[in-house]
Amino acid sequence: MFRTTHLLVLIVALLATPPALAETTQTHHHQTRLGIDVLADANFDLLRGKRVGLVAHAAGVNAELVNSADVLFDAQEKSAFELVGLHGPEHGVYGDAYAGDKVEDQRDRRTGIKMYSLYGDTRKPTPEMLAEVDVLLVDLQDIGAR
Repeated sequence: MFRTTHLLVLIVALLATPPALAETTQTHHHQTRLGIDVLADANFDLLRGKRVGLVAHAAGVNAELVNSADVLFDAQEKSAFELVGLHGPEHGVYGDAYAGDKVEDQRDRRTGIKMYSLYGDTRKPTPEMLAEVDVLLVDLQDIGAR
């Protein structure tokens, strides 16, 4: 019969990288790339001509640690898309709200783009929030889910 401590060790052991995968990774030098970097490397072609909404939080950054909202805002004119809305979960898009605090809709101080709260009166985008959106990008890294 397993005791709780044995079960925990078993779960941790199952989460470890199998030796065969570790050898493959080391041999072939695979690299994980962030979605925002993949889009940027392709000149944001998938977004061309689209009105874009972004669901993101402070951990949503590119390889240089630039927030994804800033990357998109800076690229929109050159790449022919329009960033029309930012949607932030708990802590907001830039992580400047305290844990558990209700966040209100507001305008982004830097870009002037409407920031919709997904941690206020609603926990998901409403039809009104999405009315002007053709593409909704989701960049929620390290959400702390277990």
